[in-house]
Amino acid sequence: METKLEHTPGPWRAYRGRGTATSPHYVTTESGMIPIAQTGRYDLASWADARLIAAAPDLLAACNDLLQEIGRVVKLDVRKHFSLMVQIQAARAAIAKAQKGD
Repeated sequence: METKLEHTPGPWRAYRGRGTATSPHYVTTESGMIPIAQTGRYDLASWADARLIAAAPDLLAACNDLLQEIGRVVKLDVRKHFSLMVQIQAARAAIAKAQKGD
């Protein structure tokens, strides 16, 4: 039986580190009260990582909502919508990875 992982509810917020080579960036709940993650270094790539992590709950919710709406309003024909169906499967796989792990 697979277990659905529950994450800390969003929204999350990214905070820049102090500007030294050893000070990481942080991600917390929007209130700043619950730490979510920290990056390993202070540079532009790790700041981008922190922002992506902070956006994760919103991205997950948007993907779930979009897939639900597509399923509700669109009847897909594999001959006409193959590319869209491939992208839907990719979105479902990403959601599963986020909710159940690798």
